[in-house]
Amino acid sequence: PCLRIDSVSGLISGTPTGQSFATNDTVTASSFAGSTTFVISITVVGAPSNLSYDDEFPTYKAGTAISPSNVPTVQGIVTQWSVTPALPAGITLNATTGYISGTPVSSSAGATYTITASNTGGSVQRAIFLQVNP
Repeated sequence: PCLRIDSVSGLISGTPTGQSFATNDTVTASSFAGSTTFVISITVVGAPSNLSYDDEFPTYKAGTAISPSNVPTVQGIVTQWSVTPALPAGITLNATTGYISGTPVSSSAGATYTITASNTGGSVQRAIFLQVNP
């Protein structure tokens, strides 16, 4: 809803009021020479929101696997996860799930890391304070 097609130019315009999964719409273009029909798929994607982690102040131990993984909660669809700066050696952010896991290689002073969850509609960020003890 809230999108329309101009019957003369074929231009699709409007402002979506919410997210929607892909919808297939049939469009027919006609002129004195004939007509053609095709299907277009429209998806409305909003930016993810309300990002948080199970533990936003994690302290890990060097040489010990992170168990369980630090799991994110987010509203909306996320297609890419990233973190800045890079996490300490041995700790990874899964670019598909946003899980923080791994086995820290060595101790590191506590630092703030910004995690970004994004999609074609935008992004949301959350800072966590992570430390690795010896």
